Amino acid sequence: MRRPVRVSKNVAQTDAFRVCINSGKNTGAYAVIEQTVIGAGGVLGRLRFTNLERTLIDIAVRPVYSGGIGEVAKAYELARENASINVLAATLQKLRYIYPYHQVIGFYLERAGYKTGQLDLLRRFPMEFDFYLSHAGRDMRYVEDWRLHVPRDF
Repeated sequence: MRRPVRVSKNVAQTDAFRVCINSGKNTGAYAVIEQTVIGAGGVLGRLRFTNLERTLIDIAVRPVYSGGIGEVAKAYELARENASINVLAATLQKLRYIYPYHQVIGFYLERAGYKTGQLDLLRRFPMEFDFYLSHAGRDMRYVEDWRLHVPRDF
């Protein structure tokens, strides 16, 4: 039986947004940037967070932190004009996941309408195993191009 996915309890809530602080892979803060954040009441301070490409990877790996796979799909669509798939692929390589998250990311990119050349950067990663888009899914369909099981209604 599958266990529920682990979720951090280290959360801060403001009127404008919710911040969840995660400490995961030992990456030496790879692709972490520091930036001044401005909210409705003015400057909130300087915060450290991951760049766009690392964030796209992180939300694909743990969709529960961004509202689920539907919200992840929307994020990939919204990032289409600003994300560098070259940077995303290089970051994914640097992070050296043992699970084939590149298949999940490739699926999201394709679903969001990224160009074939961009998708090919993810297709260069080995696809040796079938994988699942989300944790504990039921009623799945198989996407052969990405060797990925996804919810039938997604």
